[in-house]
Parts: sequence; C-alpha cells; structure tokens
Amino acid sequence: MKFKNELERRIFEIAHRVCGDKASIEHNKVLRIEIATSPEVASFVGPPKKEVDVITAGFRTSPDLKVLISCKDYQNSAEPADVQEWAAVVKAMNKYSGGSEYLGLVVCLAVLRAAANRG
Repeated sequence: MKFKNELERRIFEIAHRVCGDKASIEHNKVLRIEIATSPEVASFVGPPKKEVDVITAGFRTSPDLKVLISCKDYQNSAEPADVQEWAAVVKAMNKYSGGSEYLGLVVCLAVLRAAANRG
C-alpha cells in the first residue's frame, strides 16, 4: 500500500487498529453520493476538479456510520478554506445518503506534534 505522506500512513494504521478491515484508503477518489436521480458527484469545487484522498473507517457495531478522514501534511494548522471544503463534501454525502451517516475528520500533523510535545 502506498501513502502520500507519513501522516497518512500513521492515521491509516490507527484507523486499521480501531476498525480492522472496515478501514480503507483511496487516492484520487471521486466521492459519489448514494441516491440521486442524476449522476451527481460530491467533490471539491473549482478548476481544475480536485479529487479526494480519503481514509474511510467504519464500525461493525454501526455499519451505517462511516468516518471520512482527510490527512494533509500542513506545517502549521489546516487552512480554513480546506476545512470548509471538506465540511461541504461531508454535508453533501449526508444530504444524498441512502442510509449511511458520514462524519468528517481533518487530521493535521501540526496538532499531533503539539499533542506529542505535551507528553
């Protein structure tokens, strides 16, 4: 399995420990909504079309709950626009869901470093 950066590898390993085989990773994924009368797609906006690198984690006890994790290797904090875009993707996924519920999570390496330094 290839990872885009060390943060992505670490987060996937954590997701896999917690969720087992319900954890997966996909690069350049176009997130498709579950129900629609036309082939609508939930993705970032703006030219060129941006595809999503996403870790998806689910739970055996709650199969309809899926956590969509975005891991970017920011040097400081995540940009507000990036978080807003991710929130829009997750909101669209929930709006057009066929029964699944999606929880969006943005993981930022700077936050993990700060937590590690606090001990």
